[in-house]
Amino acid sequence: RRGTKGYRRYSKGDLWVLSNTPRFVTSDDQTRVGDKTKAPFAALAKSLWHGPDKEGKLEVVLLDPTRPSQLRRDRHAYVVFALRVGDTREVFQEYDAFTEMAPETFPLLPHVCGPPLVRKTLDLESTVGVEILETSASLIEQYNLNDDQANAVAFALRAGEEAFLELPAKDLTVSPVRLVHGPFGSGKTTLLGAFIVSMAETLKRCEQRAGWDDKIIPPKRILVTAHTNVAVDKVLGELLSLGFTDFVRVGSLRRIDRKILPH
Repeated sequence: RRGTKGYRRYSKGDLWVLSNTPRFVTSDDQTRVGDKTKAPFAALAKSLWHGPDKEGKLEVVLLDPTRPSQLRRDRHAYVVFALRVGDTREVFQEYDAFTEMAPETFPLLPHVCGPPLVRKTLDLESTVGVEILETSASLIEQYNLNDDQANAVAFALRAGEEAFLELPAKDLTVSPVRLVHGPFGSGKTTLLGAFIVSMAETLKRCEQRAGWDDKIIPPKRILVTAHTNVAVDKVLGELLSLGFTDFVRVGSLRRIDRKILPH
């Protein structure tokens, strides 16, 4: 970003290495140091300010809860050397968001961070297994998917339906977390398009069976998110190619694909 308008050398969330030696070394054997307050140390800290103030001061917070003995809790000024590692703002934002999560607000948390709560294998000859295979066959015919794509969508649809019913973990037949991995051009976007359209239809059927009134209970929605605007627009473009337009694109107008703007 050098040379661009508004470039800043510092930013909030910068990672810093602090030390009382210019070579940023530590003492492996503290017992051999006479005055421990002068022993070499190195510590990690993150910036709480967007940059130094007019006096050149910058507030940071140590990442290690164990404060180095060389930095006593008093108002004494200590001379330290500081090395800016880089902008880690997004990393810390993700970490802070993760630490604030709870099963009550993020039901998938126990499934993401912990041992498997649902059996990894499913008996395909069971009632649920047969239903998933039938769904997979229908998806192949409707969306021209291959076997792997169709199976991934079929299992995800089952997970979505069980999420709608708010089944407890002990009653789940498939894991609610589905990971689709593949190189560029392997058909992940095609798979996502087929899943979203099919899941929207599945949710409508579930709501009708439950006797939901849209005027009283808002219908369930599907959130499509990605790290880039291009990735989101690519998925939405796939939906348009399938004739699905029941979606709302949220974001900066300048960064949205023109063909998506009407939505």
